[in-house]
Amino acid sequence: MTYPAWLEQALAAVSRVRVAVFGDFALDAYWYLGDPEGEVSVETGRPVQRVAEQSYSLGGAGNVAVNVASLGVVEVKVVGVVGEDLFGRELRLRLEQAGVDTEHLITVGDWQTTVFAKPHVGREEQDRIDFGTWNKADIGTIEELTGRLDGVAYDCDAVILNQQLEHGLSRKGLIAHLNSVIADHAKTPFVVDSRHRWDRYKGAVHKLNRAEIGCEDDDINAVARTAAAIERDASKPLFVTDGGRGMIAIDGGETYVVPAIPVRGEVDPVGAGDTVIAAIAAALAAGVPVPDTLRFANLAAAVTVSKLGTTGTASPDELRELAGQEDT
Repeated sequence: MTYPAWLEQALAAVSRVRVAVFGDFALDAYWYLGDPEGEVSVETGRPVQRVAEQSYSLGGAGNVAVNVASLGVVEVKVVGVVGEDLFGRELRLRLEQAGVDTEHLITVGDWQTTVFAKPHVGREEQDRIDFGTWNKADIGTIEELTGRLDGVAYDCDAVILNQQLEHGLSRKGLIAHLNSVIADHAKTPFVVDSRHRWDRYKGAVHKLNRAEIGCEDDDINAVARTAAAIERDASKPLFVTDGGRGMIAIDGGETYVVPAIPVRGEVDPVGAGDTVIAAIAAALAAGVPVPDTLRFANLAAAVTVSKLGTTGTASPDELRELAGQEDT
């Protein structure tokens, strides 16, 4: 099968780059509850919930990192914090199994590793249970992290800055330190995915979504117009995702819009944003033009959303397969 030339060129370029990921590292825990058979706790007198199966996958910045690795880059380095708890050990192990360099993932004794526990009854997710969402980095931890990130940035072709938790690692004080690192590496693309305070990051490429730019119009072209009007550093590209409608890029005075790729069967959007930011950073690191970077990220997201019950990734072969289906 013949694949699009732009995709082969992008994959070849991406295979030569190194990318760093900084941010809120987390685990997604899937707990599948079985039939309790009416059992009641002897100690509390309350019904017992039995976990029949369990599985764990990387979330937050961890999922971003494995998504970058899955795209076939030379190396992925991570900078962040985990706790001394069993979840921190599991998170580090899973990163290493994916080929990610965890030398700069530091362990802090009073840090609770972030976990999003998702009990399920059948296919239906129940109320989520979160661990580690109230951590606060002290000044010593902030200085160590930013020092490590500064050093890693010299060795990498792009850096992803992930802010997923409102009360997580990247609070106002730490973002000021990150902006200093960005300024010191002006030629390196820093790509930001921030849920709560994207406008505090200066000199970076941003990945946003419809809700984050405040567009309520049910039309991707309206989203594009809203994105183009956002106050930001116009010398840096802006990427906006619009769910099942597609994606937009604003680069200088140009606006690019690509429709979402139809996916057969059920879809699961969990983790798709991580795939998008990973693809954008890897492509920009490789010097891929913004229009093709947009197409690359859109294709990667279509691969990921077809994977159910997990925060999935997209490999070069999966990208080629889907691109081949699109061309037939």
